[in-house]
Amino acid sequence: MDIKTHPLSNEISSCLRTAQDLNSQIQLEKMIREFTEEGSRNQALLGLRVLEIGDCTGEYCGKLLADLGAEVIKLESPDGSRCRREPPFKNGVAGPAQSLHFLYFNTNKKGITLDLRNPDGREIFRKLIRSVDVVTETFAPGYMEELGLGYNRISELNPSLIVASITCFGQRGPYRNYQGSDLVAFAMGGLMYVSGSPSGPPVTAPERQAFLAGSTYAAFAILVALWNRLETGSGQHIEVSLMDCLAAMENLVSGKKDNGNYPRRSGSQHRFAAPGTIYPCKDGFVHIFVSNSQVGSWQRFLDWVGNPIELADPDWEDPIYRRRHVERIDQVVTRHLENLSKREIYEQLQERHIPCAPVNSPADFVNDGQTQAREFVVDIPHPVWGQMRFPGAPYKMSGSPWRYEMPAPSLGEYNNQIYTQLGFSQEDILALYASHVI
Repeated sequence: MDIKTHPLSNEISSCLRTAQDLNSQIQLEKMIREFTEEGSRNQALLGLRVLEIGDCTGEYCGKLLADLGAEVIKLESPDGSRCRREPPFKNGVAGPAQSLHFLYFNTNKKGITLDLRNPDGREIFRKLIRSVDVVTETFAPGYMEELGLGYNRISELNPSLIVASITCFGQRGPYRNYQGSDLVAFAMGGLMYVSGSPSGPPVTAPERQAFLAGSTYAAFAILVALWNRLETGSGQHIEVSLMDCLAAMENLVSGKKDNGNYPRRSGSQHRFAAPGTIYPCKDGFVHIFVSNSQVGSWQRFLDWVGNPIELADPDWEDPIYRRRHVERIDQVVTRHLENLSKREIYEQLQERHIPCAPVNSPADFVNDGQTQAREFVVDIPHPVWGQMRFPGAPYKMSGSPWRYEMPAPSLGEYNNQIYTQLGFSQEDILALYASHVI
């Protein structure tokens, strides 16, 4: 990457002069060059070209592919994706290049602008389709068909093309035309029903579980379709339903109990263990699990809490009795933990072979020795913002590791490169800008 030819070179130079976490512009350029050179080796998906269009729903799918070497071209409208306006923002100031959400989910992607509602834009899209292997899109079912860009039409231009459509309810069924969201998918997929306290209403999960799950399933299906293409030479249409993805994550459909009822909300309390829940302590929370199947675990637990008189009755030896009266156990545990830290509790129970885990805050996770040993959280250079800290890949591959190659693109940053490859001259590109096609 040549910083001097970057479209935002003036802004970059200004930010570099004021950056407090880097010594000089030379140091930042060196960091970017080292990341790029290191990441260019052994890329598992090198040579794969992906066109990503739509909203935030499928951003993680493109990132998964880009991190493994695919050339992912993010297509936005000339006004920019709404994902650029998603908080939180760098330095707390909203702006199209300051969404931390956008900056993370779009690393390693190239960005272009194109108005698909414009006839000239649709014609350019058809040219672009001929040069890619995969398209990921998140438009409402039927929208691309209305534009004349549905799978059946564009696959005639590129028979080996793989198209992955990621929507809340998929491409078929009575809900296909309903608008949806991450929250809607979480609710209608069944996971919300079993989330929360048994004495309260269902609760939602933090962040965007449906978007992440749908993107992951889509990436998996794309790789399977690519493998199949090696044999058949043909592409195919993949449709992903976020509602189905959430249901697939748990054994909810076939998970009936003997009495015929589906699982219900149990909060953090495990159905088969007592104690087996999350407890407060001096500096946060811990999860303690006394397994019924682990011989001697109940007695080791009693020894740890000081063999209280409340739990001395022989009836407590029965796991079923303990589960039915778990609230009395909880009172003893809560009292015992008042003056103990997460670390102390964890170490003491580990010594007694009783499962226990501290409930980490995001800061706890970042600073955890396990996280640091795996080098999961990485400092990566950004040409405008300097050094930024993002999660890396949650997997390790010895032969073809993930890589950081370039930051999330500024709006239309790669228009010249991509459209020149399609045969447009500089005069053509300027005309497209003037007519708001790109």
